[in-house]
Amino acid sequence: MALFEELLPELAKFGISKRGQLLRLLKKHRRALLADDRSPLNPAEVRHYKEMFGEAHVKDSIRRQYWFAYPAFVRNAMESEFGEAAAVWTDDGCPASSEA
Repeated sequence: MALFEELLPELAKFGISKRGQLLRLLKKHRRALLADDRSPLNPAEVRHYKEMFGEAHVKDSIRRQYWFAYPAFVRNAMESEFGEAAAVWTDDGCPASSEA
């Protein structure tokens, strides 16, 4: 649940404070979100994510054709809707939405 709680201030920054508003945002961008989730990783991304998450996790994600966790879907939808202003970066300079 902590992952979703950290999204609340990010959503509020763009006026999203109700469940229905979030659902509309996700529904509006669902096709692009799912296409992005299923798109193949390039070899550099595979190496990077294996170091971060372990080989077994990355192989399983590739086999099952999914990558993003639910908070990443929300962040990706926010970036699609609101642009770079909604981007969240981790301490190592990676977009937070790339986390599995």
